[in-house]
Amino acid sequence: MRPLADPEEIKATAARILGEYLGADRCAYAEIEADENYLDITCDYTRGATPSIVGRFGVDDLGPEVLRLMRMDLPSVFNDIEAEASAKTDLSAFRRAEIQALVCAPIIKHGHFVARMSVQQKTPRRWLCEEIEIIRIVATRCWESVARARVLRRVREGEERLRRITDATHDALWEINLKTRRLWWSEGARPLFGHGPGDLEIGLEDWYGGIHPEDVDLVRAKFETFMRSGDPDWIDEYRFRRADGSYAYIQDRGRKFFDEGGTPVLVAGAMVDITEHKQDEEAIRKSEENARWQLAYVEAIYATAPVGLCFVDTEQRFLFDECGAEVITADSVSEALEALERFRPDALVSDIAMPNQDGYDLIRQVRSRGPEQGGKIPAVAVTAYASAEDRVRVLSSGFQTHVSKPIDPGELIVTVASLTGHIHF
Repeated sequence: MRPLADPEEIKATAARILGEYLGADRCAYAEIEADENYLDITCDYTRGATPSIVGRFGVDDLGPEVLRLMRMDLPSVFNDIEAEASAKTDLSAFRRAEIQALVCAPIIKHGHFVARMSVQQKTPRRWLCEEIEIIRIVATRCWESVARARVLRRVREGEERLRRITDATHDALWEINLKTRRLWWSEGARPLFGHGPGDLEIGLEDWYGGIHPEDVDLVRAKFETFMRSGDPDWIDEYRFRRADGSYAYIQDRGRKFFDEGGTPVLVAGAMVDITEHKQDEEAIRKSEENARWQLAYVEAIYATAPVGLCFVDTEQRFLFDECGAEVITADSVSEALEALERFRPDALVSDIAMPNQDGYDLIRQVRSRGPEQGGKIPAVAVTAYASAEDRVRVLSSGFQTHVSKPIDPGELIVTVASLTGHIHF
């Protein structure tokens, strides 16, 4: 009976094989309901014209004496019911079912009457001891097979339910055994990462190994703190490597599960792909930043109107002419220094790359002057070089900030307006 998976098929097969082996007219397996007041016969074996007795009956359907023996875990045996029953025994149920000889074997589990197997004959029959023992063995094996099949069915149903949920949510479910520190992954890992569950490593360190290098230290610290704490729940966001080497943004949630002593034994959770959400957030952020720059650009056009500027070897003065700023220009370091003697601008905008002397030479000489000679003038460097080293050199030489080429007109206007105090962020 082990290859069979359906409980009803197991009961029907057991009844048929036993009935045929014993040459009986009827064989029926009955399950006792939880309150032990009723029993259910869902299938039976019958020979020839013998009627079926499938149905729901009172647990004492064969009389109080049979029930008493059943609850004592003893078989009830009749070789000839009409001859053996006392005068007070009601034989109407036996006669309706055409029963003249009977063996009824109980199954008792944990002190409860849970099932019985009955083998019946329409004519008197002397039951042998070995036949009675076979009936008891088959009854027990049948109950065990049915119980096993129901457990396996619940497991399969649970797995199918889990698969449906995973398919519907596109989540990767996981579980960590805290004793072995081994991971289990659901099939949801396949669409999420391009891996199947069997492709993913099963150690906790392997999970850490899949996290983006920029995120892993923070994730590890937060998760290990969670594991040491009494907190039941954990949540984090990080980037996790896909099979193709790219990274997915993940929102990960987990919950601890405890044994009877209160010790955590499992952590189970789900990983949700939030990459599209993150991309949407970034698009919104850039859109808002662009709107902010556009607004600042408009404000700066008006804010720079009273500003005096000195441009050295740049072609951007027309931007500030349009804003109404007072602008002077110089084509070299010497011209710029002469201009600063005559004019006290609010800011200096200088290209770094110039013939003979460059922008660094200019700012060095400007900063050597006293405040009354313009030595403290705010200065912006314009340069085609934008490496980290170039930025450090620009700032350390005396410029307050720099704008990289090719120049964004809005960026330059906003930078000058901010530097001169005409606009604030």
